[in-house]
Order: sequence, then structure tokens, then C-alpha cells
Amino acid sequence: MTPQCTEFVPPVGQWSIDTAGVGKLVRTAVQDAVNVPFRPAQWRYLQSGPRPPLAACLLLLFAVSCSFGGGLPADTPRVPEGMSGRLLFTWKDGLEVLDLGTSKLTQLVPAPSGARVASARWSPSGSQIAYAVSPQQVGSATVSAIIVASSDGSSARPVASSDGTNVFYQWPVWGPDGSHLFALRAEPNSARIERISLATAERQTVLDRVADYDVSRDGRIIVFVRNADAGASLNLARIDGGGEPSVLVSPQPLRVVAAPRFTHDGRSILFSLSRPPAPESSRPDSSRLAILIGVPTAHAHGFPQDIYSVPIEGGPMQLMIRLGVDDPVGTWSPDSTRLAGLTPDSLGLATPGGTFTPILAPGGLGSVDWAP
Repeated sequence: MTPQCTEFVPPVGQWSIDTAGVGKLVRTAVQDAVNVPFRPAQWRYLQSGPRPPLAACLLLLFAVSCSFGGGLPADTPRVPEGMSGRLLFTWKDGLEVLDLGTSKLTQLVPAPSGARVASARWSPSGSQIAYAVSPQQVGSATVSAIIVASSDGSSARPVASSDGTNVFYQWPVWGPDGSHLFALRAEPNSARIERISLATAERQTVLDRVADYDVSRDGRIIVFVRNADAGASLNLARIDGGGEPSVLVSPQPLRVVAAPRFTHDGRSILFSLSRPPAPESSRPDSSRLAILIGVPTAHAHGFPQDIYSVPIEGGPMQLMIRLGVDDPVGTWSPDSTRLAGLTPDSLGLATPGGTFTPILAPGGLGSVDWAP
């Protein structure tokens, strides 16, 4: 009797972005068929109907073995020669720093009990960090907070914390002189950006009805995502409230705009943007294709996204990193010649418009920041 492959569940979060050989062929074929990213944690073989033959099972196993982290050993950085600087990024619910010159990975903040480090940023001098801690579940007794610490994670102290179980702090951003922070405070019916004094903990509302955002290095301009019935838009406004906000990316139904970041010179914005969903009638029969090549029907977690750039004066968007995954975030190198990206599958590097090269697998959700 020919053995039958009934179920295969790859490890969560270890599917690489840039795969090669058979792994890339299998992943690309299925993704194109159903117009969703290849998310290993959400795939199962159908328990009824035709079973894939043993050869197809072995093909998939080979693809998986070739594709996790692009051949990277788990939890072991592989950084190309000639790189420099420090990447601060959320990983396994904690916070890590990767020295690109030595490939040394150091844990700054372990995963908090019942919570996760949601995002983090270097201070302007690189001598401090600010990070957000959020509960794992809505309604949890764990308090959401913004915490400031030394660059090695020591001397941590909260500068803002939630006063309710459904209040969350996210996206800390340093002011230009390091004396205050900006942070997003989100509640069930509102979301606003606050300016927080590190000396007095005094909080001041800067902008209401916003989502992801960033502040220019001179502290004068804020870029923010605003969600509405028509879709998400990317907008630019002055911190002092003068003038009307300008729209950089107009809203479209079912489009995701997220994780905006200023370039170091403040002239353009890096952000993630979802691909337009294909009409149902134009999609191939994914179940038939899955049976033919021996892989399961996919269940989408979200629209696949890539990382783009747009000038602050407005104009056409430019593709920076082609990823096609959920929730990617990006940042510029200090000299603005390279990009770092964090996806659920890997942490990686790229040149603008070039190939994304994974340097650590698995990846994570949250943020990545690059300091000298």
C-alpha cells in the first residue's frame, strides 16, 4: 500500500520571503492561485477528497526544508560582510539588538509575562531605547506601558502606563532633543498621539483619530495613517497644528496602509501597502491546483503587503521591497542606502528596489530600527 500524507504543519513563522528552487516554485504557484501570502501556520491538508501521492508529499517536504529562513539555521544571524550598525527589533515577544558588524544577537528585554514588546525605537543619540509593552489579550490585567531604558536594556522605567484594561500604548517615537516621547494611545472608541515629557510625565494630545504614525527627526512634521469607511489613507501634518493635513496616499476600499517611517533627511516616507485583492471571478481554482501539486488550500490571514516610499511633497509611490506578506515593517540605514525589514518570517536587508535577503529566521511582528 502506498503511504499517504494526511497532514503537515511547518513550524510557525519560519517560512522565508525569498526562497529558491522547488520551495519557491511551490510557494509562488499557490500564492498566485489564491492571491494570499503563504502562511505555514494556517495550512492543513484536506481530510476528504483525493489524497496527494507520496511523491507530492516528499516534494512539499523538500520545499519546506529548503525554504525556512532561506536556508538559515533557526535563531542564528547570518549578516553579509561589510554591514555596520545596530538593529533594534521585536522578536519572540521580547526585544533584541543585532550588531551587524559582528552578527552578535543580544536580548535586551525578555518576553514579559502575559504581555509582549510591541514596538521600540532608538533615541536620537543611540544611548537609550523606548519600547511599548502590551498585553497578549484584550481585557488582560497586564498594564500597557511605554518604557525608557539604557541602550543595553538596563535602568528601565515606565514613563506612561494605561489606566484601564482596554487602553493600549504603542509606537513610541523620540522627540529631536530626547527630552520627550510621542506615543499612540488607543482605546475602544478613540486613538490619539500624545507628547510625553520624560522629566515630568506630563502628557499632551497632539492629534486625534489616527493609527500608525511617525515624527520627522526635527520634530516638526508628523505622518499618520487614518482609517475611514472609504479605506486607510497616509497623511502629513505639522506638529504645531498649523495648516491642513495633506494626503500622500488616498484611501481605497480594502487597502491596508501601515508602519510609516520618515527617511533620515525627512524628504520621503517608507510605509507598507497591501496589494489590491483580485476579483473572485479572476482567481484560478486553487483547490484543483493544490491537488495537482500536492499542497493544501490556503486560508488568508490578511492581504499581502509590500514596502513603498512616497515623497512628502506628494507624487508617485515607489516600490522599495517586494514581500507579499502580512504586517511587514521597514526602516532605513543611517546613511539611507539600505533598508531593513521585519516580517513574521524573517529579519532581512535590502537595497531600495532590490532583493530582500533574510539574515535571521524566524522573524516577528512589531518594529525594527537601525542605529549607527
